[in-house]
Amino acid sequence: MSGELKFRAWDKVGKKWVDFTLDDLSVDMSGGYAIEVDGSYLSDLENTRRFTGLKDRNSAEIFEGDVIELQQGHKLERSEVIFCADEGAFAVDYKLDERGYQGTPPTFLLKDAIEDGWMVIGNRYDGKALL
Repeated sequence: MSGELKFRAWDKVGKKWVDFTLDDLSVDMSGGYAIEVDGSYLSDLENTRRFTGLKDRNSAEIFEGDVIELQQGHKLERSEVIFCADEGAFAVDYKLDERGYQGTPPTFLLKDAIEDGWMVIGNRYDGKALL
């Protein structure tokens, strides 16, 4: 797990996801926060997500709010990455499958899901249909 705090947010003006660290944050002229990306300051951001410090089976970084998937035989399982305050760790909100919301079985830790071979297929903001 990485020690660096890393984030991803949606740049509403540039219409793209941007990654940043706490070192990239500054206070803008209105007293809000802005991040510096490639010499430009962006302040019109939404859906900020934290990096979990983990990567999926394809080495893609996993962020809070990502939707992950695992094909097990004929069964397709999808779940959302959440932060579980009770555990003090990132977890899989294990309530999604190919038919959609199925109630709320217990969550389990993300690190255990990654060991089983889950992979990122999108996130809750870009892929509403994934949920």
